[in-house]
Amino acid sequence: MFNLTIGRITALDPAEPHFSKTEAPVRLDRSAAHYVDVIHTDASQFIRGGLGMTESIGHVDYYPNGGTNQPGCTKSVFQYVKEANGSFFHGVKKYLSCNHIRSHEFFLESITPNPRCKFMTMSCSSYQDFTSGKCFGCGENKEKCIPFGFHGRKYYEKMFGHKHRHTSKVQYLITGETSPFCRGHYRIIVQVSKTNESQTHGGEIGQLIFRMHSTSDGKGFKSDPVGFFSGFHEPGGLYVGVVATNEVSHLKAIEIEWKYNSSLFNPLTWRILSTPKIYLKKVTVESLELDQRITVCAKSQKPLINGIPQLMIRSYC
Repeated sequence: MFNLTIGRITALDPAEPHFSKTEAPVRLDRSAAHYVDVIHTDASQFIRGGLGMTESIGHVDYYPNGGTNQPGCTKSVFQYVKEANGSFFHGVKKYLSCNHIRSHEFFLESITPNPRCKFMTMSCSSYQDFTSGKCFGCGENKEKCIPFGFHGRKYYEKMFGHKHRHTSKVQYLITGETSPFCRGHYRIIVQVSKTNESQTHGGEIGQLIFRMHSTSDGKGFKSDPVGFFSGFHEPGGLYVGVVATNEVSHLKAIEIEWKYNSSLFNPLTWRILSTPKIYLKKVTVESLELDQRITVCAKSQKPLINGIPQLMIRSYC
């Protein structure tokens, strides 16, 4: 009647049942407003308990943690009941809807973001490619990165104008388990040494734990620990992935700990006559938000021994 269009619609995990794969008059799409952004947090199949849709239907579609299983939402129903002061109703409600509710919790946090955390997202062909580091970085013109949530519209319209009005910009990010959810993203490249000592010792099964440091002596601000690639590490192997933890303004050193995975039921993991350890040639860490890159090495090529953190700096390389 008035030929008017709404300025903005933000869809918080739009429902899948009866709406997914339907035409625009039935469900939300890009024609509903000048700017439509969508936050997908519970996009698993409905038969598996997912309430939200997978389809990209906005100008910008955000998929935190891949858009399905959200960190912090894997507790048992009894834990949720306990957190709800024993209320069975509220506990079960949170248990069933935790992933779904994350959409509005994330969006509310984006309205007044922490100045020490930029809440940045990155475009990529899939979440798997995103976490494996295949499309890390914002690009020469910063066109691959959009701030998450409330402040994304201003950036989108400044960068793209009307160029992407008929397609969706698919954006990924990793969050924390609890509020505040915003985290900084880091691409880690680990190169296992191929020296005689490393090859003689052989490969190891375990996980590397990282802390990013703002000072080279390890006495300044440091990030929370974050795990990276749990599995078999072979001599000469190259391992790449994206992790998320606190933003560190100046990358000066990287603290790395090796955690060996042993099993009573797997004789191949038994270490009776030798100490579980891994030899690293070098480690490169890149910060998405701060556009920083640092390559560090172990002092005198010392191996990482199970359970003993080691501070690595640039000058050791």
